[in-house]
Amino acid sequence: MTTDDNGSPARATGDRGTALVMANANGANIPIPFVDVGPPRQDVPWAKTTLNDLAGCTGTTLALSMVHRSSDSFAVDVTERWRGVAACASSSSSLSFGVPSGECTATRRFEFTLIDACPATVDGASCQ
Repeated sequence: MTTDDNGSPARATGDRGTALVMANANGANIPIPFVDVGPPRQDVPWAKTTLNDLAGCTGTTLALSMVHRSSDSFAVDVTERWRGVAACASSSSSLSFGVPSGECTATRRFEFTLIDACPATVDGASCQ
């Protein structure tokens, strides 16, 4: 769900399918839900915002905040603040994020509904 987006093109939203998430007492480890190719993962604490600078994009930040959690779901607000996008266009690490055409800000809420618990099988990152 998008709560604010003044970027062009508009940032990706909608159902992103099934994803592996891991949780512990400190928070959840999730795939960045809007990156289509080889999504990076991010630890999101239960009680504070995680702020990341996007490599190769001076002034661009990605903030993730846990806004809801229950025994069967949780929600994460993701705020992208794009600045200096000309430099971003040549940064391979930022291309998978879909560099917008100009400076903008977008805030979206990604809701995760837990469907099944399963045993970790490979370095705690997959299950059968």
